[in-house]
Amino acid sequence: MEEFDLEPITRKMPVSIANSEEREILVLRGPLEKVQAAEAFLYEEMKSWIENQ
Repeated sequence: MEEFDLEPITRKMPVSIANSEEREILVLRGPLEKVQAAEAFLYEEMKSWIENQ
């Protein structure tokens, strides 16, 4: 969050998984370009972590 200068926000959202009607999710708020850059970064980090398991 600090690297991309984004603000973390939590929200409750309706979901239809695991017999749960509502779950708390983490939202990163900021300019679209920074949010997209953070999304790409997180995707690559998760992909790398999965491949190394």
